[in-house]
Amino acid sequence: MDRPLQPHGNHRPHPFDATATQPPVPTRDAMPSIQVWFECSSKYLRVFRSPRSKGYLARCPACGKSMPFVVGEGGTPERQFRVSCQR
Repeated sequence: MDRPLQPHGNHRPHPFDATATQPPVPTRDAMPSIQVWFECSSKYLRVFRSPRSKGYLARCPACGKSMPFVVGEGGTPERQFRVSCQR
């Protein structure tokens, strides 16, 4: 006698299963970002924030200087920043 297959306790839905209830993966356009102008290289960079992070980490493409931007209460609503790479 044929019986329908029953999922076991460790059954996981197939990645392409339309009935799977997994959160959508954010696209780069939906991810929070800031724009940073590095004076050393005369270039703008679009810096993305990791979903698990509390801020942004921008790195100059010319000299490698890192500049952290922390997200938190009392911050600024600005989305564009200028960084002087002079040490």
